[in-house]
Amino acid sequence: MTSYPSKVVAAYAVLNWGMRDVKISSPCFFSAISKDKRTTFCCSVQDHNNATIDIPTDVSESEYMVFCIPNKQGANLIVLDSRDLKDRSGENVSFEWLADKIKRKDRIEFKKL
Repeated sequence: MTSYPSKVVAAYAVLNWGMRDVKISSPCFFSAISKDKRTTFCCSVQDHNNATIDIPTDVSESEYMVFCIPNKQGANLIVLDSRDLKDRSGENVSFEWLADKIKRKDRIEFKKL
């Protein structure tokens, strides 16, 4: 999953969020339509380190940031508004800092290859 996370997250978005007309633009980016509006997503798969994760430097290139965190218990797929993250681009942030910014969360199973 880590080599092309946008494909996996896009499929998840279609099945679970009702998105349609998916366009994969790169290994980390995709867009899809919901309610007649095209929305862009940046995807990152990373293990947390002491309940912290890194905000990608290209987070502002999408409307939403999707983190898949394989070693996190409970909800390990979280969606955030990229505008909430742009000032922390390239930084390491705590789950505590992220908590009130989460727009959607879910639990998915990962198998690392």
